[in-house]
Amino acid sequence: MRKLFLLIVMLFMVVAVAPAATAAPAAPLSKTIIEAVGMDSGGNWIERQGTSPAILNQNNPIVGNTIYLQVHYVGILGSEVIYQSGKAIPKQYYKITNTKYINGPGGIMAGEIVIYAIQKNGLPGPKTGNIGQIYVDAKGINSGSAYDFVNNLYLK
Repeated sequence: MRKLFLLIVMLFMVVAVAPAATAAPAAPLSKTIIEAVGMDSGGNWIERQGTSPAILNQNNPIVGNTIYLQVHYVGILGSEVIYQSGKAIPKQYYKITNTKYINGPGGIMAGEIVIYAIQKNGLPGPKTGNIGQIYVDAKGINSGSAYDFVNNLYLK
């Protein structure tokens, strides 16, 4: 009876530990793409046009006290620094408001789409008109790094 009990306990331990032992590592970060910024006067995202980083102009400025960035990461994000024209935006002035995970073959997490909210008063440079470039420099949770930028951002 005692041997049967020990056998059952050991079998339970093997079954309980097996899923953790077979988990795949996080995909290395290989690409960062700023897909859209926002919001314009109609409350809409301003989407990137092709591969050009210059996506905005003074005819369609970002309005309000918050700049939103929709960033697509190929691989899994570990950390990021967001810059305005070469100057780091302090972390206390931006936060992640939404994350959508992307699964690859076999259900392995292959990437994520992250939405950042950046407080306009936290920008280290100009806060209205042409504020220059926004640059996202990211490092993967497992390995890898990538960056992307958008130019000619206009704020109202």
